[in-house]
Amino acid sequence: MVLGTLAVIGGYVGIPKLIGDVLGGIPNYFEHYLEPVFKISEEFAKEHVHAAAHHSHALEWGLMGTSVLIAVIGISIAYALYIISPSIPAKFTAAFPGLHKAVYNKWYIDELYDFLFVNPCKSLGHFLWKGFDVLVVDGIVNGVAKVTMGFSGVLRHVQSGFVHNYALTMALGMVVIVGFYLFR
Repeated sequence: MVLGTLAVIGGYVGIPKLIGDVLGGIPNYFEHYLEPVFKISEEFAKEHVHAAAHHSHALEWGLMGTSVLIAVIGISIAYALYIISPSIPAKFTAAFPGLHKAVYNKWYIDELYDFLFVNPCKSLGHFLWKGFDVLVVDGIVNGVAKVTMGFSGVLRHVQSGFVHNYALTMALGMVVIVGFYLFR
């Protein structure tokens, strides 16, 4: 009932102009909503395509009549098969079990969609998570942290806070530098 109510409300939002005129001038609220989006293409069509931009009322009546006729035919067939003669669908199912199974499973479109799109996207997402994020991104971050901790573990013994140790370290550094230039 909720979907039916929303469908009726949605129908009045985008009611065709022809029906709106017949029902007493009900406006089509959706008609000009997307007009700014298509403004450039309409200007291009007016300049370069010499065709009528609007269709006739006869075409509109014809399309509405065709869609209503198709709906009435479908409802009539369903009524005849399931209300008047409910044994016919069982006979059809027994006569064409493969076709019934395919129709019952919606021609396996969901399975095909899963196979072609959903499962590859899930596999790619799993790879990007486990293969790239965990190994590469987290590996770089954790590697930098481990290198920093390793250097800090070694260098914390050098930083004692005594000035004479710092002076000795600078003197040894100067000896190493001078020795490098003298004996190379």
